[in-house]
Amino acid sequence: MIFIGHKNPDTDAVCAAIGAASLWDGKAARAGEFNKETEFIFNYFKIPIPEIITDFKGEAVGLVDHNEKSQYPEGLETGKLKKVVDHHLINLTTSEPIEIIMRPWGSTSTVIANEFVLAKKAIPEDAAKAMLAGILSDTLALQGPTTTEKDKEMVMILLPLTGIKDYKTFAKEMFMAKSNLGNLSAKEILNLDYKVFELGGKKIGFGVAETVAPEQLLARKIELLEAMGVQKNTEKLDGLFFAIVDVLASHSDLLVLSDAEKMIAEKAFGAMAKDNLLDIEKRVSRKKEMIPAISEAIGK
Repeated sequence: MIFIGHKNPDTDAVCAAIGAASLWDGKAARAGEFNKETEFIFNYFKIPIPEIITDFKGEAVGLVDHNEKSQYPEGLETGKLKKVVDHHLINLTTSEPIEIIMRPWGSTSTVIANEFVLAKKAIPEDAAKAMLAGILSDTLALQGPTTTEKDKEMVMILLPLTGIKDYKTFAKEMFMAKSNLGNLSAKEILNLDYKVFELGGKKIGFGVAETVAPEQLLARKIELLEAMGVQKNTEKLDGLFFAIVDVLASHSDLLVLSDAEKMIAEKAFGAMAKDNLLDIEKRVSRKKEMIPAISEAIGK
């Protein structure tokens, strides 16, 4: 079985695929180029990088870290969907029964690490390293609002297998690598962690950049808004948002493209936008804090 994450893969999507392939004797793949944080992790640990696959040649496929059709990897129809392992809200329809493992935890890597424990199976070193990174990335080093006791438990189980002594220092290095965006275009930054959601009958794009240097991205606001406008038209979206998340201060600013997005965002977060920018304060999780608020505002 080929295990693969969503389009525009983040660290958890790539690392969870490695963990799943190790646990269930499959092959890890990715659905696109990885970000600077993921690149740092693979270089640091010297883990083999999963290849990009867009033709599954009729093989069984396991999706990790997503289940929405709009986020499926390109070419999924060339394979046979047999399994989903995720930690997001379910929005899935299949033509036949499949295996689904879904838990309300901070990362998909947490879910897979827990499956290793339940199976009483030894965790290989590379899989442990990958899953540790996936958990730390998605939970903001166990400080984000999606963090659960299970995430903390799995970090403590994985840590001795990785050679990492201080996970907080390692996570900070990860976040610094993710923040190195100076050589990327506005379009590339927008798509580093970008997903499309179906919310209240609307097709909404939502990008996130987690950084230790938010001022660098805020200085490129005009570029980013231009890239957002092009992408909104190209993808025929009803709305597009982009959140700049300061991972050290646990604070976010939301770029709102037009009056349509402004109206939704102001209703969602109870604040006023100025110059296409909305301070959404301590909300740092797209999954738990941003998308639910946007969805509720659209439904009103």
